[in-house]
Amino acid sequence: SYGFYSMSPSFWIEMVGMLFLQTCLAAVTGLFLYKTVVEPKRADTNFAIMIGLGVVVPFWIVYPVVIINAMDVRNTIFKFVIGCITPTMCIFRTTACVFGVCPPTSSPQKFIAEYA
Repeated sequence: SYGFYSMSPSFWIEMVGMLFLQTCLAAVTGLFLYKTVVEPKRADTNFAIMIGLGVVVPFWIVYPVVIINAMDVRNTIFKFVIGCITPTMCIFRTTACVFGVCPPTSSPQKFIAEYA
């Protein structure tokens, strides 16, 4: 026998909330990178490498594990969003910022919008 489940509004509300929190966290990280690396034009320096590869990238590697365990996330889709999509995109954008190949921006708002 086969059956169909009805749509669960609570699932979609949780999914939108999770994506919103991930985007807000990425925006805060993007602002941190903008103020420490991009704005002072420190790309491709030792300081930029220490900030990007020593602080931001390890944060994006450890963050998903901590959040998944702290919030007791069991849904596979939520785990995928928290552990794969946002961290991977942010790690690539961080390395681009650190090595000076991110697109030039005129304001922090544009940089944050591109980072998040």
